[in-house]
Amino acid sequence: MKIAAITLTRNDDFRLVPWKMYFKDYKDELYEHIVVDNGSTPEYQRKLREAFPDSTHIELGYNGGCTGAYNAGIRHALQNPEIDTVMLIGNDIKIERGGVTRLYQFLNSDPRFGMVAPVLLKKDSDTVELFGTMINMKTGKSRQLYHNSPLSDVKETSQVVSCVPGGLNMSKSMFYMQGGVGLQDENLFMYCDERDMAVRSAQKGYLEAVTKEVLAWHQHINATGAHRDPRTQYLIARNYIYLSRKHFSRTVQIRNLIIHLIIQVILFFRDIRQRERRTHFKYYLKGVAAGLKGDMDNSFMNS
Repeated sequence: MKIAAITLTRNDDFRLVPWKMYFKDYKDELYEHIVVDNGSTPEYQRKLREAFPDSTHIELGYNGGCTGAYNAGIRHALQNPEIDTVMLIGNDIKIERGGVTRLYQFLNSDPRFGMVAPVLLKKDSDTVELFGTMINMKTGKSRQLYHNSPLSDVKETSQVVSCVPGGLNMSKSMFYMQGGVGLQDENLFMYCDERDMAVRSAQKGYLEAVTKEVLAWHQHINATGAHRDPRTQYLIARNYIYLSRKHFSRTVQIRNLIIHLIIQVILFFRDIRQRERRTHFKYYLKGVAAGLKGDMDNSFMNS
């Protein structure tokens, strides 16, 4: 068992203390811990190296998003032939002690498994945040399993899903190699990347699965006073259309776009008095336009 765990960061001073605490619970189960920095300040990078002195640090020098940063970490891990497994884990994810080893055992329990994940619970609770998503690979329609349900409602010990949670997942190294699914699509930057990997994984004949035998918690550690960046809406809208064009027929693309637009318009008029909703809707429409034009430039995220 030689696992490389990859975690991303960008000026996350407010997360360093809890992140270090969560890391202590699983660091002894790792062969290598890779921290990829997405263009943080020199001062934060210094604090980062002090917090994780035994980790491998990769400094991109710019904001490559989730996909670019994860790919940098995965490329580094693949250079070492001894590493047989890659785990992607967010810096606000807490996993129970021994969970990494049990997840590794689950991954290797079926040769068809390409990517596996634990049940992801809401902060310090037994409420399911993400169990997995079922996707119709012909239409792109999806539904989340057990979202907001108590963990006790989950009767299955494990379940094959179309798409595992993105906050923490594990794959064999060969999954990311040429001939496997390959690296993440850096056009996406962030959001919808796990859905893209799910479709590509299915196309290669892999299965994705979630196990209840391992639990993790998404702690949602955010900066005081932080508000949701409206650029989030831009990326989600753009990437949704990009993936429809990438994986589905023209008929499916048009239908899904119409449904998506109707939902967003309803939400807009429901909350029209909220300035934040109006701003987010403008960015959503810009994202739709970018997706239709195929504009996948992400340089604006470095501002």
